[in-house]
Amino acid sequence: MRQVRSIGFEGLEGRMLLSRGHHARVHVAAVAPPLMLDGTLAVNNGGAATTMNPDGSTTTVTAVSGTLGTLGAVHGTWDVTVDSSGNNVGPDTMRVRNASGSVLLAFDELSPGPIHRVKHGPASMEHGLQVVGGTGAYAHASGIAAITMTTNNARTGIVSLAISPRKP
Repeated sequence: MRQVRSIGFEGLEGRMLLSRGHHARVHVAAVAPPLMLDGTLAVNNGGAATTMNPDGSTTTVTAVSGTLGTLGAVHGTWDVTVDSSGNNVGPDTMRVRNASGSVLLAFDELSPGPIHRVKHGPASMEHGLQVVGGTGAYAHASGIAAITMTTNNARTGIVSLAISPRKP
C-alpha cells in the first residue's frame, strides 16, 4: 500500500547553498573622479566649416587645440548651431581627444556671465561648462568648469577658449 505524501515547501532563505557551479558576481561600474579641466584652447577659425541643417539652422564646426589639465594635449572640434535668424540654438558642444579617449563638453551661450569689454581690443565672456560624455579612458568622466571665450581685437570672432575649474 502506498503512502500519500503532501507536498511541502522548505524555504531556502537564510541558508547557504553549496555548489560546484559558477557563482554570479556583481560588477560595479567604476566611478571616475571629476576631470580637472584647466587650460586654454586655440580656435582655428580659418578651418571652420558651416553646413545647412534641414530645419534651416546652420552648424559651424571649428577646430580647437591646446592643453587641458589632466587630459594634457588635446585637439578636437567646437560645434555651434544658430537658427535662420542667427540666434544661438545652444548648447554648444566641444569634443576634445587625446590618445586615451575623448571627452564631450557642453556649454550654453544663451546665458553668459558678464561680458568683459575694454575700450579697444578683445572682449571676453564666461559660461558654465559640463562634461556630458566620453570614450576610452574617459568613458565615465564627469566634471564642470567655466569657459571664457575671448574675441580677436576687431571682435569679429572667438580666438581662444580658456577653461578653468569650477566647484559644483
